[in-house]
Amino acid sequence: MNLFSDIKSRRLLIAKGFLFLLLGLLAIAAILYEHPNLRTAGLLFIAIWAFCRLYYFLFYVLENYAGRKQKYAGLLDAMFYLLNVKQDAAKRSSIKLLGVRKLIVRLSSRDDLIVEERKDAWLIRIPKGDSVCEVTIPIDWCFEWFACVKQQENKDDLWSDSMQHYGSPNDVLDAEMARDIEAFIERVTQSDIILPLSIYEESN
Repeated sequence: MNLFSDIKSRRLLIAKGFLFLLLGLLAIAAILYEHPNLRTAGLLFIAIWAFCRLYYFLFYVLENYAGRKQKYAGLLDAMFYLLNVKQDAAKRSSIKLLGVRKLIVRLSSRDDLIVEERKDAWLIRIPKGDSVCEVTIPIDWCFEWFACVKQQENKDDLWSDSMQHYGSPNDVLDAEMARDIEAFIERVTQSDIILPLSIYEESN
């Protein structure tokens, strides 16, 4: 058993939620026991409400309305994204994914996949029986792309991963990114989906 892997069991997930609830109630009870007054109770209520709204903002509002359209790995991932938004915006104007754009043009002519251009990203959908593999490529603002597999009738991810390219000049990163995206798409289209997929494979 891998203690660091994601929990898949529905019962364990529910039990984990109740443990968080129990922990919070015990902490509130301990604070009110030491400071039994309305002022402390009111401040506790405001703090809990505010943090709940922050959590909702980080994991729903940012993802669905003002974010990168991808799930966050955790609270720190969401916070780092929020802190880096201004820095990323400044970089966008200097990035032109010419190689990736040429790849998108080639992919758009294929019949075995669907290419959609959205406001901030290209979405490539590869139907595979009851499943669909989606590749999300931000448009001209970072050297990072995302892939996931979903059931056709379900929006929940069965598998997801991402790749970030860095450490080289922009034109080199652009070429590397286009090459790796095309290689991944070819692997997915030419074989059955067996999870977990590998978003990157060393070339022979």
